[in-house]
Amino acid sequence: MNPAPVHHHIRLRDQYFLNADRMVREHEWSKANEMLWGAVCQGIKALALATKGHTPSRHEALRSFMRELSKEKGEECYGRCFAHAERMHADFYVGRMAAEELAANIAFTRDLLARLEDDTRSFVAAHEPPAPEGAPTPEASPPGS
Repeated sequence: MNPAPVHHHIRLRDQYFLNADRMVREHEWSKANEMLWGAVCQGIKALALATKGHTPSRHEALRSFMRELSKEKGEECYGRCFAHAERMHADFYVGRMAAEELAANIAFTRDLLARLEDDTRSFVAAHEPPAPEGAPTPEASPPGS
């Protein structure tokens, strides 16, 4: 597995997430919703690319991947949290979500992003080729290198 494309989606996820945090601080709720949706999509794409070798490119493909992941993991949270993220995406266009619902959706979306990140990190770590013999390990590398 070539981790570079996976890391590309991870960088985009992180960028969108940071933008979403900024939008929340600035009370730009609709923009925050869309940035969080973008972060979720990139998180899903990173995990799908790492585990399946392709990225879902359409909305229904993202939803299908999340349903499959929920079944594989035996956890409803993936599907439920994804549904909350979809609501945030839809609210970008109408901007009428109540503050309580927005706060709940943000919490569910952050939970989903953390789960996707953990799953992606675990999969990539388990499938990275071993370092060549004699190569410094991250722990053995001097600070700042």
